[in-house]
Amino acid sequence: MKNVLLSLVFMCFFNALGAQTITSSCSLSDTIAFRYKKDADRLALRRTFYVNSSFTDSVKVNKLLSDQYLKALIAVYNATAMPARDTVIKICNIHTVADPDMNEFYISADSNLAWMQNLRNNVSPISNTLLDNLINKYALQKKQYTAWNFTPYHTIVFKTDSNLNMLALSDLTSTVQGVYAVGPNAIPWDGPDIRDSLNPNFTQLVYSYGWGDCPVGCIYRKYWEFKV
Repeated sequence: MKNVLLSLVFMCFFNALGAQTITSSCSLSDTIAFRYKKDADRLALRRTFYVNSSFTDSVKVNKLLSDQYLKALIAVYNATAMPARDTVIKICNIHTVADPDMNEFYISADSNLAWMQNLRNNVSPISNTLLDNLINKYALQKKQYTAWNFTPYHTIVFKTDSNLNMLALSDLTSTVQGVYAVGPNAIPWDGPDIRDSLNPNFTQLVYSYGWGDCPVGCIYRKYWEFKV
């Protein structure tokens, strides 16, 4: 891959302390690329909802956008001449916070339905055409089945190794008869994160490290900004 120009603006509590321009590369081993694939997919998914693009209804993440983020993340990883790079990569090991969740979602439905009983008893296929198709298409696995004593509606958590738009997948399953509630299986929390700002000429990544009352909500946060 061609080299990319990477410039750094280091920020601490929103106070700019300096800037530096170096040459970096977006070429890296498959192992390291895999390490940042989830970050790239999550940044792409966040951007999809932020700009309300057509991919908001797609279960699969926008690959072109994800690839753009992955190259920028790898360029930061390769910028070993920058002390700030070692801080965000090696010392703090900053990745995107798990919001949105891309690997799990839940369904609450009437436990008396045949397909719900099949799920509870690990019978496959579950005899619901739509759900069976989604299970096969996206390699969904049952992670947990919870039976509530006070209601006939039980809850199943599905998981997958693929990074998916769980809101779109939840919308598809919400049409199944007997379903009471669906959604990504995640509790919002705070902590280290990577955010973005797209520009026609560069990709801006803001790494941050938070502390003090995390994960409820970090009181303090330190920022490093990279413009690739």
